[in-house]
Amino acid sequence: MKNSYPSFWLKLILLAVLCSLFGCATAPGTKNSPWQNPQFVDNTAFYLKATVANGVVIAVDEDRNAKGYIELVRAVIAKVLVQPDRSPKSLEAALAGISVKELKGKYARLATANLSLAYELYWSQAVKAKLDSTVAPQLLTAILDGIDLGLTGSAPGVPVKPAAQ
Repeated sequence: MKNSYPSFWLKLILLAVLCSLFGCATAPGTKNSPWQNPQFVDNTAFYLKATVANGVVIAVDEDRNAKGYIELVRAVIAKVLVQPDRSPKSLEAALAGISVKELKGKYARLATANLSLAYELYWSQAVKAKLDSTVAPQLLTAILDGIDLGLTGSAPGVPVKPAAQ
């Protein structure tokens, strides 16, 4: 991988942090929790999808070899989606089980940890609102959709360079 690859991971980390800030909810678990509102859940899933898509576009733009690693991460997340345990710990364990050297570097670990952290933030709030069984699949699907969208080369807010001729 190129030396510029760490800059991608730092950008992805920043995007994950911004995503988690926009999705924060107050008073989870209360009768008036925003997690009770389907529109809030949809908006949160959109922020997560957009963040992931933007990170993927940046990663592939920085280094075309990143596409294969991102597809591997996607396959692992897809397996977590169909498991009964969709907790953040399950996601972290699945991501940690990837034995590809490029995904063990400090920036890659930091990026996947922030992805897990953003998911954990949303998941824990949904658990407090007693909606984890419906929200977790929607959030994991948003991550997968973000990866798919980013791999096509388009994402909200990131201009895609025209193909070289």
